[in-house]
Amino acid sequence: MHIDMHLGQKLRNFRKHVGWTLADLSLRAGVSHQQIHKYEQGHSKMSAATLYRLGAIFSISPSAFFEGY
Repeated sequence: MHIDMHLGQKLRNFRKHVGWTLADLSLRAGVSHQQIHKYEQGHSKMSAATLYRLGAIFSISPSAFFEGY
């Protein structure tokens, strides 16, 4: 599996685990819901800064996105 797809799946899993919509996460992350969707589909790369920001939002280490890869 391509790394961007893996990270996107992890992001979707974390988001769904807390019961948020794309719009809920986009408000917290400061990006559009379309961008969150692109991340989740593996169509956009997530920068290290984005992974740190998302990790902080979900109260997890950014390394959690790479577990199982």
